[in-house]
Amino acid sequence: MKDSYEAYVKEVNGIPLYFVKHFLVFPEYSNIDPLVQGYGMHADFEKACNIAGILDPAIRKSIFPVQSTESTDEAKLVDISAYRAQKRLSR
Repeated sequence: MKDSYEAYVKEVNGIPLYFVKHFLVFPEYSNIDPLVQGYGMHADFEKACNIAGILDPAIRKSIFPVQSTESTDEAKLVDISAYRAQKRLSR
């Protein structure tokens, strides 16, 4: 059994939020998924860690997410009703 941590930043309504997760992993058992021990979300990374129960400063430093400077592509919205109408007309 070992502890595993994950942290990332996601922008919600123009505000960057930190998501921090603490998992308990059982590598000796291949059929058991990691168990969530703690989950925190906040605009302040330290507060997100407190919420998730991650108190060790060394762990916090090791999981601090580096924000990417790359822009992510926006999702493309497709009007399904227009697609269905076009499909019917092409028959």
